[in-house]
Amino acid sequence: MKLIFFPYIFTFFILFTSCEVGKKDKTVENKITVNDSADIEKNDADEKALRLNNMVRLISGKDTILNFRSDLTKKDSFLLFCKNTNKKFEKMEKLRLFKFNEWSSNILKKQSLPDSNFCFYPFAGGDFIHAHYLYPNASEYLLFALEPVGSIPDFYTMEEDEILRYLNNMDTVLRNIYVNSYFITKNMFQDIKRKEKVDGVLPLILWGIGRSGYDVTGAEFFGIDSLGNKTTIEKTKNGYAKSEGVTILIKKDGKEKRVTYISADMSDEKLLKSNAAIKYLENAIPTRKTTCFIKSASYLLHYNFFSAIRNLILKKSDIIVQDDTGVPYKLLNEKEWEVQLYGEYKPPLKDFSKKVFQNDLDSAYRDEKKYFGAIPFSIGYHWNNGFQSQMFIFRKSLKK
Repeated sequence: MKLIFFPYIFTFFILFTSCEVGKKDKTVENKITVNDSADIEKNDADEKALRLNNMVRLISGKDTILNFRSDLTKKDSFLLFCKNTNKKFEKMEKLRLFKFNEWSSNILKKQSLPDSNFCFYPFAGGDFIHAHYLYPNASEYLLFALEPVGSIPDFYTMEEDEILRYLNNMDTVLRNIYVNSYFITKNMFQDIKRKEKVDGVLPLILWGIGRSGYDVTGAEFFGIDSLGNKTTIEKTKNGYAKSEGVTILIKKDGKEKRVTYISADMSDEKLLKSNAAIKYLENAIPTRKTTCFIKSASYLLHYNFFSAIRNLILKKSDIIVQDDTGVPYKLLNEKEWEVQLYGEYKPPLKDFSKKVFQNDLDSAYRDEKKYFGAIPFSIGYHWNNGFQSQMFIFRKSLKK
């Protein structure tokens, strides 16, 4: 041991005796470097969070006082964007979101069901806003869809006209959320592929986060390996390389949560080639203690080639809130599930096959023991005529 440490002792002695002049300054300097490293990292994280929050405030149109881009606040076109965004959102909130929240909250209270489960929203696109109003006290949110994660531009460096064009594009992409309550797939793919585009669903999720009153405290892009584990995405010259997922850290009223979105094709055919995404969901979603929200899902869960994700939903959830596009009624075993039916059940829109009409569900809607009344809001397909069904489904074991 003495032989090993002797060179270090000798070197220290030489440095001590020969560098007395200025040793105090260097010691202090070294102490500052070591002690402040954690503070520097924290300051960097705080700065990133501040920049994210500023950008969220900008795209959500909530704040006309933007200290980081005060030039925009003098633009009539920016002020008009904020005014129109607030007007559209307030209308949606009054006619749909508040009523949707009140409806779900009343059922949860009446049935003594948990209101802070993990919230899983398959086939969501960038629709965080409805998940929040359905389940505002969720411990965490996990969304997935086909659309790419995407990115948000750096509004700190963009020209004014570039920002204004981007905001107009955001307004265009959100048109179906305002009116229909869901993103129309063909519109989404066209919107995010335009030359001056809104890139992916991330900006839409951030818009919903901003409109829901959250602060953003961080964001992490990630990949998914063959075992379903997160992998690090390296930052490239032009931003992040293509990611399979993003986790956004949010905070409101002192409570921190996570919102995660993954881009994945959940058809059985794709999962046979690579089951990384389904493994990720298996790992990430708690068994039970999960509320699953399904709406406007193109009836995909009615087909056998979406059996894997359908089985996962039934396995993991203890509460399911869905319209008739979700898990087929015939798969909800009466011994295991209690099904409460609301609204009106009608044949699918002409865009979908008549084969997805459920005769057993139609009969159940006529059963006074299973039918629990109308719904005072419009959500999902049939938005223009009000013929919408909603099902509140929960495990009977929750009531024991």
